[in-house]
Amino acid sequence: MRRFSRQFVERSIKASGWWLPLLVPIFFVPQVWAFVIGHKLLVAAAFAVIEGITVFVVWSLTPRPEEAAQPVLTTHSLQKVRTEIRFVTGADFAGMDRIFDSTLDPEEAMDDADFLELMNRGNLMRVMQEDFVTGSERISRIAGYYSFWPLRAAEFDLIVKGTLKEEHLRPCDIPDLDDPEVKVLYLSEVCSADDADHRSMLMRDMLRYILLLLNKHPNIESIAAWPSSDDGKRWSEKLGLKPCRPRWRGRSVHALDRRAILASPHLPSGQFKERVVINY
Repeated sequence: MRRFSRQFVERSIKASGWWLPLLVPIFFVPQVWAFVIGHKLLVAAAFAVIEGITVFVVWSLTPRPEEAAQPVLTTHSLQKVRTEIRFVTGADFAGMDRIFDSTLDPEEAMDDADFLELMNRGNLMRVMQEDFVTGSERISRIAGYYSFWPLRAAEFDLIVKGTLKEEHLRPCDIPDLDDPEVKVLYLSEVCSADDADHRSMLMRDMLRYILLLLNKHPNIESIAAWPSSDDGKRWSEKLGLKPCRPRWRGRSVHALDRRAILASPHLPSGQFKERVVINY
C-alpha cells in the first residue's frame, strides 16, 4: 500500500495528461459531440474505464520502496563474526538511510540535515551493526536501528490530531532528553534489514532503554508511536499501546502511560548496556 505515494500520484497525473489531450479535438466533430450529449452515462463510463486502466498500469509499474532500494550487502556467502548494538555516530547515516528506504516509505523520511543534527546528539538513536569476513576481507553494515524523539505536550498533541506529521518535526521541536518539559517519548523508527538476525535483540535493547529513561526522567509521562507496519502493530498490541483518539483515516498514534509501562510483564530482564556485543 505504500505505493500510494507522491511518486505514484505524479505518474498517474502525467499518464492521464498524455491521452486526454488526444480526445479533445474529437469533441469538435458535430456528430461526435451529438453522440456525447445523447449518451452521457455511456461516455462517462468509458472515460472511467480508460482512466482506471491508466491508474492500474501506473500502479503496476511504480516500484515499492523495498524493490527500489534494497540493502546492497548480501550475506549468504559471508561468515558473520560479530553483532553490536550501540549509540549512533554520524558515520552511520548512509547505512541507516539504506535500511529506511528498504523498509519504509521514503516519502515519510525526515529532512536529511535535520536527521543528521539529531544523530549528533548521540543519545536518541541506537544501531545494530553486523561484521562479516570473506577470505581476508572484513565487511561491516548497519543491519537495524531505532530512534526516539522526546516531545513536549504541545507538539505531541499536534501529531495526535494529525496537524503535524512526525517527518515534519524540526530539531527545535525535539528538546533534549534532560529538558523537564519533555512529556512523551515518541518512537519514530524501528528498522532492520530483511536478512538481519537478532531483531528481537534490538527490540529488547529498545525496551531496556525505555525503562532506563523512564526511571531517569520522572517528567516523562508516556511512550508513543505510529505503528505503520504489521510488525509495529504486533509490537504495539503486545506492549499494550492504545490509540490516542479515534481516527477513520490517516495515522493513528498509539500511546501507553508510564505506570502501565513500568508494570508491563513484557519488559525484558537485565540491565541496559551502552554496548551490547556478540562474538561468533
